[in-house]
Amino acid sequence: MASRQQSSKAISAEIQRKNLQDVIDDIKSDSEPLVAKVQMPERFKGIAQAFDFKCFFGGRGSAKTTSVALHLLLEGATTYQRVICTREIQKSVSNSVHQALVDLNAEYNFGYEVTETSLFHPLTGTIFQYMGLKSSTTSIKGLSGVTRLWIEEAENISERSWSNTLTTIRDDNAEIFITFNPFRDDDPTYLRFVAPFLSTIKNSPDGRFSGTLVDGGDSYLIQEVNIIHNPFASARNLREAKALALSDPKQYRHKFLGEPIGDFEDSLILGDHFDACINLHREPKAIADKIFTSTRTTIGFDPSDGGDEAAVITRRGSEVIRVESYNLEFGDCCRVAHETAGSYRAAEICYDVVGLGIGVLAVISNFPRSDNYIKTPFNGSNSPENPFDRYRDDLLNKEVFKNRRAQAFKSVADRMYNSWLYKTRGTIFHEDELITINSNCNNLNELRSELTSIKLVHKTGSALIQIESKIDLKKRGVNSPNLADAFVYAFNGDMSYLEIYDKPNRIQKKWIR
Repeated sequence: MASRQQSSKAISAEIQRKNLQDVIDDIKSDSEPLVAKVQMPERFKGIAQAFDFKCFFGGRGSAKTTSVALHLLLEGATTYQRVICTREIQKSVSNSVHQALVDLNAEYNFGYEVTETSLFHPLTGTIFQYMGLKSSTTSIKGLSGVTRLWIEEAENISERSWSNTLTTIRDDNAEIFITFNPFRDDDPTYLRFVAPFLSTIKNSPDGRFSGTLVDGGDSYLIQEVNIIHNPFASARNLREAKALALSDPKQYRHKFLGEPIGDFEDSLILGDHFDACINLHREPKAIADKIFTSTRTTIGFDPSDGGDEAAVITRRGSEVIRVESYNLEFGDCCRVAHETAGSYRAAEICYDVVGLGIGVLAVISNFPRSDNYIKTPFNGSNSPENPFDRYRDDLLNKEVFKNRRAQAFKSVADRMYNSWLYKTRGTIFHEDELITINSNCNNLNELRSELTSIKLVHKTGSALIQIESKIDLKKRGVNSPNLADAFVYAFNGDMSYLEIYDKPNRIQKKWIR
């Protein structure tokens, strides 16, 4: 630590003593790499080289945040940079890397002037600012003219945010820094910046890929870095890693070695079961059995709430035909749900009534022709529906489920499991016991990730099925599952259109419009 402080203080003193251009010339002519001016783990030795994308991924305790912050602070102290530090959702500067930059600026005496919302260097004009990629289109447009973009906690970045960001950053000399702890191997960031290079990275002695995928294309530095590569790791992190390696090797590999976690042991819905639903209606067996014939259309609607996107899921019979999310104000997303119902002649909209959702009925009831469909509120905290009906064997719904949310998610999980059994083993089911998802839908990776991330919760002294709340998911680093919620609402709306007959006659349909 002492050598780090001495070297950084020497840089600062040199900046104050000399003309800025002289300092820049000295650094450019110095055979020692720029990153050697401050001490970083060797895995970051390529950070000063020019690449369009510089991605550092791995587990906790690997110094990703500190190393990128040090590089950008040092670079900004010697050349002009407009640096935007961002993440998917950022409601305040306290959610950003601002404090980390402030602390490093003070420790190394880089000479930045600090405000509550930015850092500014008086000699170079470099400025550090913060924003959330998902917050608004206006914010995204503000990326134009940025020379350095740092995306922290990039495991949470949606495909939509990546598309918007990459089409906005246009400066030829701009560089995008990406730091993240891999969560799922089907997350958009992992699919974009790790999966295509994984074989090279794993076979490389220094755990990296550097170069381009195609001639003349974007250049990449994709670097794996973990606590085992960090000589500055704290004693506390090392103790925690050692203890976890002994008690839970799987979690150790995930948390400290950056290994994406596959299907959770306690996942309600498995990835294989979701995958079995894709285009199940196009399977030769499904066509021959004439299973998917229903045409009643239902909309599942999760309105935007506190910075999250709204989600609208459309299903026709048991086929999901549309999966959409919208970054809109409350009234606008209600209008989109209403217009979707009109376009597809939906019989019903089932919507979340918790929080802002309590106002959905009042808003959509004012739209023209809103009386053409049923409006079904969904409150996940309510008691299970049809509490005295049998769920399975002799168990009643009220004896199985903690609340309506658990019941609704489990019904979807059961249908997806049935779809897997039908596809892989030929087990016969009725259409209302299956789900098929059209592969032409948007956002399927995001939907899969959300549905398979939700875990069962085991409460001491209770045998009732419970699932994670949004608060619990957030604590685990999982974004609000808006698509998953809307998906579940689409399959758990008003049931009055069903007439139940004896089991030998199966379930007969009676549509109401």
